[in-house]
Amino acid sequence: MVHPGNFWSKIRQRYISYQIKRYLLTRKLYHYAPYPLDIYEQCLKSLKSLQHQQLIRFLNGEGINRKGDIIFVRHDIDTQECIRNLPETLEIDQRLRVEAGIYLRFDNEEYMAGDHREMLLKYKDHGFEIGLHSLCYTKENYLQEFQRETERFKSIMGFQPRSFSVHGLGSFRLEIRMKFLHEITHCFHEFGYETGDIPPLRAYEHVIHDSHLDNENRRFLYDDFLYFPRFSSRRRRYLVLTHPCYWKV
Repeated sequence: MVHPGNFWSKIRQRYISYQIKRYLLTRKLYHYAPYPLDIYEQCLKSLKSLQHQQLIRFLNGEGINRKGDIIFVRHDIDTQECIRNLPETLEIDQRLRVEAGIYLRFDNEEYMAGDHREMLLKYKDHGFEIGLHSLCYTKENYLQEFQRETERFKSIMGFQPRSFSVHGLGSFRLEIRMKFLHEITHCFHEFGYETGDIPPLRAYEHVIHDSHLDNENRRFLYDDFLYFPRFSSRRRRYLVLTHPCYWKV
């Protein structure tokens, strides 16, 4: 016999899934990169003006209004241009009191994180989460490389990162990336991490980001940066993800 609560819970989940699929089909292309930072600022202002949505400190679950939606903000620092544009992006965050996550590469291929250590530590002191943005799966021994990245992070920044994310490279070594994600889910504590911002561990259900690709490999934004999706079920968790290299400063 099916319990009534379980029955209605399944119906509700199916309806929400239907809403999400419908929303994904109705989104419209809004702007090609580079994007004016005004779009990002207006997105945050709009979210902060809504009573049923909370922008909270990245990875922080304290002081949450359980009746409303929860929104995290994260910045992935993929390239030299990303880290060059980071101060202008974080100036908006600081002005609007948004404590975002900043995820940095420590493979030393695109930039040297140590060259920006003082700036990054100041942001950490102001409540920003600083984490590892790993590309370890591009190496054959990816767990060993993940350890090297983590140790390099600690040596340069002077602290153990609480969390990590994984830099996506489309279909390149996708099978290996998925294998790493599966394995690290069961052993991340062994590397000193509290959690990871990866699909099996992430604390949100929907991502709004700035790195969609069209058929000509051009980056673009959907209009969800202007019209944030509102599904019928409250208490959902969202991530607003940006890469500062795609934004005008």
